[in-house]
Amino acid sequence: YKRQVHLAGKAPSVEAAKKLLHDNLHNGKALAKFQEFIRAQGGKLDNLEGFVTAKIVEPVLAPQAGYVKTIRALPIGLATMKLGGGRATKDDVIDPNVGVVLAKKIGAKVKKGEVLATLYADAPVTSEIRNSVLEAFEIVKESVAVPPIILGTVR
Repeated sequence: YKRQVHLAGKAPSVEAAKKLLHDNLHNGKALAKFQEFIRAQGGKLDNLEGFVTAKIVEPVLAPQAGYVKTIRALPIGLATMKLGGGRATKDDVIDPNVGVVLAKKIGAKVKKGEVLATLYADAPVTSEIRNSVLEAFEIVKESVAVPPIILGTVR
């Protein structure tokens, strides 16, 4: 990220950006900004104990060993919606306690049975939801190059 901070004009050099990132991570500025984001979205910071209150926490395990080639967003989004974390119609109510947390990224090496994602639910997780998350992950035998986080800049 130091290169991106430099390219964004927040530091005169990559080395200065590295120092800026390190300092802000350790002086509390990064945490304060994160808390600002939470408050702006209506989150409560009074007591982070019990922040996640989903009744069911279930891992989705890799069916085979290999490397994560792709992770398709649509199946993850549909699984989240079916867990109650999204709307199929405008009248649906969103449950803020449910969702999908990805444990692996593109390029990651995985072992068979290793956690790919964790499902947070307030109702039993169906095989349809579990399979949707599994189908999102394409695992191949050959190692995969990690794609860049930033593809380009627009000025």
